[in-house]
Amino acid sequence: MTEMSGRRPILVGVDGSAASVAALNWAIAEAARRDLPVLAVMVHMPQGQVMIGAVPYGVLTASGTVVEHADCVRRLAETVAEADAAGATVEQMVVSGGPGEELAKLSENAVMLVVGSHGHTRLAELVLGSVSAQCVRHATCPVVVIPRQVWDPVEEEVRHAGADEARH
Repeated sequence: MTEMSGRRPILVGVDGSAASVAALNWAIAEAARRDLPVLAVMVHMPQGQVMIGAVPYGVLTASGTVVEHADCVRRLAETVAEADAAGATVEQMVVSGGPGEELAKLSENAVMLVVGSHGHTRLAELVLGSVSAQCVRHATCPVVVIPRQVWDPVEEEVRHAGADEARH
């Protein structure tokens, strides 16, 4: 990653989820306040790696990998296009690998890294891992995690209501 316009960007992880859209919007607003560029990154993990663990790239056909990468480029462009980028320059990048690892590597040249918390249950985080937790542990710049209650206030209210009912 090169510095854009001579200034280090605010790096934001985008996967198309509501959490990552909230992170992108927060990063854009912060970048506009600081007069910094934004680098929106989608990490592409070949489906073979997701389904059966760490599979060398050579196992997948080249055409399959190219198609998956192109799909990520399209999805990232759509997500960025839907964001309100007023006042900020938003560059886009799709990289291959594990999301937490790749975002942590890219953080070396960033002012900060912004990610959204998906708010998985503890069991899901044990099984799936937490990209935001990996970023907090391994990034070399400050990390901002946008919590679930910011991007999904209705679900958060339902969760609190259920907890209140359980107490009574």
